[in-house]
Amino acid sequence: MKNNTRFWLFIIFISTFVIILNNLNLNRIKPKKYTFSRNFSKFKFKISDTVSFNNKILINDSLILHYLNKNNKIVFSIVDLSNNSSIITSKLDNKQNGFVTSFNSNFLYLIDKFTLLKISTTNNKYISNKNTLQTIKAYSLDNDDNILVFGEIEKNNQYFTGFYVLNYNSNKILSSKEIQHNSKTKKIENILIYSGNFTSSNNYITYTCNNNPYIYIFDKNGKYIKTLITSDKTPLPELISDEQGIYYKRDKTFNTNNCSFIRDKILYVFSSRTNKNFIVIDAYSIDNNQYLRSYKLNYNNHISTDINHIAVIRDKLYLFFNNEYIVVPFLE
Repeated sequence: MKNNTRFWLFIIFISTFVIILNNLNLNRIKPKKYTFSRNFSKFKFKISDTVSFNNKILINDSLILHYLNKNNKIVFSIVDLSNNSSIITSKLDNKQNGFVTSFNSNFLYLIDKFTLLKISTTNNKYISNKNTLQTIKAYSLDNDDNILVFGEIEKNNQYFTGFYVLNYNSNKILSSKEIQHNSKTKKIENILIYSGNFTSSNNYITYTCNNNPYIYIFDKNGKYIKTLITSDKTPLPELISDEQGIYYKRDKTFNTNNCSFIRDKILYVFSSRTNKNFIVIDAYSIDNNQYLRSYKLNYNNHISTDINHIAVIRDKLYLFFNNEYIVVPFLE
């Protein structure tokens, strides 16, 4: 009986070992597409702190918005990370059931059916806007109602997708960078194709696309500077549609980069186009768009796709995951 038990334990052990080995081999046989040869350098940063949180968050420069949609209300607080001071804690009516896209210390900006709305954080007042710009994503530039919008605008029955600096009060578009021109609206498709994140750092703003290799760079006022294409050169995602909606096409859509920031004329990109099981940060020169080197950061088996937001405040980098963020000081 003992010999029989030992035999079956041995078979189970060998079977488990073979399964694990096969899985490891499969990962080696099927590497990710659109990767490139990286030159890894010693990481200049070391994690100094971790902070847990429960609510949804958004980042604007050094400000962090904690918010929760509950019973047609937005319960929120705004904290300045540069000195850990609370700016405001309040509750606002969300009459339109829009989603929060950006904020500053005076206003929350919401999108409802591609319409940009603004709510005062102090008196709960909705301020409407008659601009025809169809908003996909937005980033508040200052407290004077200038906002950088990724969206679509119609001109003479033609549709232009791009980045627009909009003054909310005057309804005037102050500057623009158009990236697509179509004879019919493509705003639904472009939600998927150009899905991405705004980040502010050291007088620059970047918009990092999550499913293509494009990173759009602006100055602190939202004026377009240039576009950088990361070295993976992943193609634009392909879409399919049916009666229910529009979707990414399987095996024709790839995660690329999650977010980016600029420091000392170098663009740092958190890349998903890698076979590594750690966070990969690629460095590019913003002068000539050339790839320079890469860094790796190990933290709780996270990879770059796990990062939801980042913030750069003076000499510290903040990486936000689902329920916590880490603080990483820059070590010169």
